[in-house]
Amino acid sequence: MFETTSVKALLSRPNFVKPHLVRDIRRLERDVLRMGALVEQSFRLTHQALFARDLSVAEQLPLLDKKIDRYYKQIEAECTAIMTLQSPSEQDLRCLSAFMQLVRDLERIGDYAEDLSEIAVKIFPYEPHSCIPEIAVMSRHAQAMLATSLGSLADLDEVGAKSIKVLDDAVDEAYERVYETLANQRDIQGSVEPIVLLALAIRCLERMADHATNIGQRVAYIVTGQRS
Repeated sequence: MFETTSVKALLSRPNFVKPHLVRDIRRLERDVLRMGALVEQSFRLTHQALFARDLSVAEQLPLLDKKIDRYYKQIEAECTAIMTLQSPSEQDLRCLSAFMQLVRDLERIGDYAEDLSEIAVKIFPYEPHSCIPEIAVMSRHAQAMLATSLGSLADLDEVGAKSIKVLDDAVDEAYERVYETLANQRDIQGSVEPIVLLALAIRCLERMADHATNIGQRVAYIVTGQRS
């Protein structure tokens, strides 16, 4: 399942003399995808907490975030060790450096998911705002971007990786619309806290989408060797 095109390409190189390096990179790919699966789970739970108002799932986020952080530190350390000790080729270095940047993006998405779960808890006592449906669409778009970026990594699909930009533009446009609505609201009765919390929520979602876009760009770099 996790034996990706990159590993197969490494194995097929005629002058390849380091099978242990192939095994190490294959293991790292698996760990990156496992970390990505945890981040996807965090994002789904956050969506459920914020938009289905199911606060019971928010309790799972801190534990998931700790697991994500462990993967992040482990993968980064192992990439550094391989680059330092095993004299990888230029193609291997490209893959390893992309992994190190990928896990940084995944870790940040996980952090934002935890932030959103905290927002869900704080905003729960208030009546749902009229902007909630559009914010929920932003969340679904960002989740789709993350799923696409991880799928592109698993398949080394450059086209899929680059397609993420379309959804990123949709998220950015929604961010601008919702922000303008919140910033220009005049009929606020009672506390302004829910307005502030929603502004923070859309900022988190916009940044999560940006990090998913970054992951797609890392995948394209692995495939082509060119930075976009």
